[in-house]
Amino acid sequence: MILHCAETPVRDIFAGGSAKRHSVQSALMPRFLDWMMEAVFFDKQKSSRPANPADDALDAPTTGLRERSGTRDDAKEMSLYNKVAMHPLLTGAAVVGAGLAVAALVAGGRSNGRRG
Repeated sequence: MILHCAETPVRDIFAGGSAKRHSVQSALMPRFLDWMMEAVFFDKQKSSRPANPADDALDAPTTGLRERSGTRDDAKEMSLYNKVAMHPLLTGAAVVGAGLAVAALVAGGRSNGRRG
């Protein structure tokens, strides 16, 4: 996704569907979203595990060489939202093609059901 953003002139891209959802919610109801974030998400950012000094990359590279921090088990490798957002023309063509296929199936089913 980072490479795509570097190569493609897109103003905004969100990391996952939930980020896009939060952006829309923030535009529509900012005070409610602020309340919800404070009530729910603030505690989610905390961990009962102590910090690992080997993961501190502020002044020098870490020695762990890991892609993921290991602090979350629910992180996803791929987001369908990001695939769609990065390839809107291909997605649009696929949606139109699927719509035409459904229309052809519906029309074919109606003509097969008639007897003359």
